[in-house]
Amino acid sequence: MSEPDNVPRYAIRYRADGTHTDEEAADQYAAQREHVEFMYNEMTDEGQLDLLLMLTNMAEMRLGMTSPETPSFQWLMVYSLMLRHLLSVMTHLHPQAPKPSIALEDPGLYWPNAGETIN
Repeated sequence: MSEPDNVPRYAIRYRADGTHTDEEAADQYAAQREHVEFMYNEMTDEGQLDLLLMLTNMAEMRLGMTSPETPSFQWLMVYSLMLRHLLSVMTHLHPQAPKPSIALEDPGLYWPNAGETIN
C-alpha cells in the first residue's frame, strides 16, 4: 500500500520510559508483551473500533474541559478529529465493514455524574 504524495512523513517521537532496575525493566517488558499478546489474540475488529470510539469520546470530553489557550487544546483537537475521521473511513470501506457500538456514543459514559470529579 502506498501513501499519497501530499501526506508529510514524520518520524514518531517517543517518550522515554523512566529509569528502571534490570528486574523492573524485565517485569515491565513481560507485562507489555502479555498485553500486546492479549490484544492481538482476543480483540476483534469490532472491539478495536469500539476502543477507537472510546478514545475519540474521551478526547472530545477532555477538549470540552480544556482552555483554548493551553498547549493541550490543539493536540486534543487534532487527536479527536483524526480519530473520528479514521472511524468514518474504516466503517465505510465496504457495506459489511466492522462497526463500533452506537451505545459507546452515550455522553453519560464519559462525563462525570453530578457532584463527582474526574481525576
